[in-house]
Amino acid sequence: MAQFTYKARRRSGELVSGSLEVNDRGAAVAQLQRSGLFPIAILAVEPAPKAKAPRKPAQSAQTGASPAPAGVLPESLRRLFSRQRRPKLQELATYTQQLANLLRAGMPLTMALQSMSSLSSKGIPGAVSQDLKQSVVEGRALSDAMARRPDIFPPLVVNMVRA
Repeated sequence: MAQFTYKARRRSGELVSGSLEVNDRGAAVAQLQRSGLFPIAILAVEPAPKAKAPRKPAQSAQTGASPAPAGVLPESLRRLFSRQRRPKLQELATYTQQLANLLRAGMPLTMALQSMSSLSSKGIPGAVSQDLKQSVVEGRALSDAMARRPDIFPPLVVNMVRA
């Protein structure tokens, strides 16, 4: 049996979390659905690592010296290294499916986007959901709000939401 942690929503929209001991992820989803919950995230719990001797601070493999402080790098390089990567297609699919589940459960769009911002979705930061929510509150369509973030949402996703 494996240990899984989950985040799910009740029909009322209330967020609940907990852990399950089941054979696999599919069994965890089935058990949550039988309980009347809508699964949002199910993660396998890794067994605790065995205690090891304390390690020395990591050093750079190339020079043997510690990494340079952030103030040493030029601004252009700092921006390049801190630039966010574009989410993978699977991460976008998971995000949109979670949002669709919340909407299918009867949650209003703004409330669903607020919930999505509190969940840490891999690849799509919570600030993006907050931006989408703010645009929707201002009266824009969700597809238009997504189109304003081409770094996150490709035209295919925007047009599917628009349709």
